[in-house]
Amino acid sequence: MDMEFVKASALMLGINLLYAVLGLVLAIISVKMIDHFFLRKLDLEEEIHKGNMAAAVFASSLVLGAMMVVAAVLAK
Repeated sequence: MDMEFVKASALMLGINLLYAVLGLVLAIISVKMIDHFFLRKLDLEEEIHKGNMAAAVFASSLVLGAMMVVAAVLAK
């Protein structure tokens, strides 16, 4: 196998991992901001720990939505 190909593949793998970590961090930050600024009377983490399934589904939909936005931003 050509060494240039291995180097290029390793570089692309590193860049993709960096984008994945960056996307995950941005999604977590955005969900925390939504929870802090828009859901002042509701603590999602506490409700999930209580076993509130609706709060867990809502939080997961927030994460999915945030990931879609972050993916669209990183794709440009």
